[in-house]
Amino acid sequence: MKPSKLFFAAIVVLFLGSLRPDMGWATKIAILVVGEVTATPTPGQIEVNHQVYRVQKSSAADKSLKGVTVGQKVDVVLDGPVDGETTSVLSIKRHIDK
Repeated sequence: MKPSKLFFAAIVVLFLGSLRPDMGWATKIAILVVGEVTATPTPGQIEVNHQVYRVQKSSAADKSLKGVTVGQKVDVVLDGPVDGETTSVLSIKRHIDK
């Protein structure tokens, strides 16, 4: 390998290694839960398919929560694993029956 190519490769490796994980490598994956609301939503939580999920106050999901009733089909987007203790709802979207 030529010295100039080796130098360029070393610069690239140093640059990539210097990136902070939250800038260069972090990828946030949202989890989608599709199901039926199985209990009356209360402030701060929603139950879908008999699983209770926490909803943060003053979030978009909290505003959507007001129009949700038992038996409606919804899409719930979570910010972490389904069974996570700190997982909360990012958004709630109701299915529209035609």
